[in-house]
Amino acid sequence: MESTGTEVPGYPAHACRRRVHRGWLPVSSIRALALSALLLATIALESPGVQALPGHGDSAPMFGTRDAVLLAGLLAIHAALLPFDGDLRNEMQRVRGGATHALARTVEPMGRSSLWLQASAGTFVFGKVLREPRVADLGLHLFLSVALSNTVTRGLKGLSGRSRPNAVHPASSDFRVLSSDPHTWTLFAGWGDASRRSYPSNHAATAFAVAAVLSEELGGAVTWLAYPIAGVVAWSRLHDDVHWASDVTLGAVVGIFSARLVVRSRRQEDSVLERWFWFETDPTDRAVRLGVQVPVGGGR
Repeated sequence: MESTGTEVPGYPAHACRRRVHRGWLPVSSIRALALSALLLATIALESPGVQALPGHGDSAPMFGTRDAVLLAGLLAIHAALLPFDGDLRNEMQRVRGGATHALARTVEPMGRSSLWLQASAGTFVFGKVLREPRVADLGLHLFLSVALSNTVTRGLKGLSGRSRPNAVHPASSDFRVLSSDPHTWTLFAGWGDASRRSYPSNHAATAFAVAAVLSEELGGAVTWLAYPIAGVVAWSRLHDDVHWASDVTLGAVVGIFSARLVVRSRRQEDSVLERWFWFETDPTDRAVRLGVQVPVGGGR
């Protein structure tokens, strides 16, 4: 839902918005974006000068010193932003304009987990059918990273029950007054109230999970492109007044480390992902079978 500023007597102008509905992108547009992501991934992997994906048994640690430093730095930034969420939100809304609105609408779909789950699943199947293991690995890692970050963020949203900046307080049948208190938390309230699912941002988690997978697997210039795009996606959530600044910083932490966990686990010998997920084609390559295999005990 999008809002336009219209004053309500007794309330500041920046806190009042007229209800204007904005629909989701058409399914055809989502599919087009998913297909574009699939093709871009394939082209990037097959282009000269792009490094091959790391293989199984690589010696990179699951969590090294650099990871610890990065995690500590991101959490410090997150903690530092918490007391200033309200001020940052007010300033962001003050500088909104036509250009920023257009940019936010352009990049917002890049943070939708449903879009990336479709694109990554398609990339995985595409790589398997064409017998391109690097493409299939990229698709699998993207899918699992987005799914893991989505699971973590949804759990935290339900648990924390933090009120969104645009939480609705009815003032009349035509207007709503927006909450300006970033410190409204109600434990477990997010499970049943969508207006209390602010913390953390799932868009930010998804965008940074995708960026981290691309960085881990492709490196080079891709890193310098993927992370700034993820940052703009996170910014769009502040611009659209659906998240506080600390929501998106925690979302970035969840996304980055979900991706690193998935990618680095996959590189290990006897990877847990290899034990749980399987793929096969029939001899004629006319059928594709995907599955999850769960150990049920037994043996010696």
